[in-house]
Amino acid sequence: MDTQHRKARRKAIFKLVAAVFVLGVCVGGLAVYLAMPGSTPVLEAEPCSPTPVAESSAPKQAKDFAFYDTLENAPMTGPKVEEAPPTVPPVASPPVAKTPPPASVIAPGTPPAPAASGPLYLQMGSFAQAEEAERLREKIAGTGLSASVQAIEIANLGVRHRVRVGPFAQRDETEAAKAQLQAAGINTGQAFLVR
Repeated sequence: MDTQHRKARRKAIFKLVAAVFVLGVCVGGLAVYLAMPGSTPVLEAEPCSPTPVAESSAPKQAKDFAFYDTLENAPMTGPKVEEAPPTVPPVASPPVAKTPPPASVIAPGTPPAPAASGPLYLQMGSFAQAEEAERLREKIAGTGLSASVQAIEIANLGVRHRVRVGPFAQRDETEAAKAQLQAAGINTGQAFLVR
């Protein structure tokens, strides 16, 4: 029991010494802060004198908002706008064949439509640049499949160049063509069926 009592007493003394040390550091830090040149002690603050509200509210408001008078009397000027140079008439571009959009788009996994609705095409992409569309058409032609490029005009996009493979009579033929393109290293991830 005697050893437990000694341990408890040592702990209590250690806590007391630690608390006195922390308190001493805090007081010393405050003393150093106040002794620094340029620091103003809080105790030497000037007392504030109350001012009557009724006497100073009207004139002060007029002074604070005097800039409105300056704004109202100032002439309204904006940034100088230079006139635009005369426009050059647009150069005539080659005529673009306007083909109507496809009547329907066929989602994968749907049953084939009757043969009377027209041939199937596998649309491989739509490009803004004719050169890109032509490059893809040449790659596809290298696999032995028939591919064509159609230039169409789409509202808000301008002229787009569609690359289509086909025509095919049945959906099975399009799946076989897709597999042939994939085997040749041509990406068919975005390809879809159209009539």
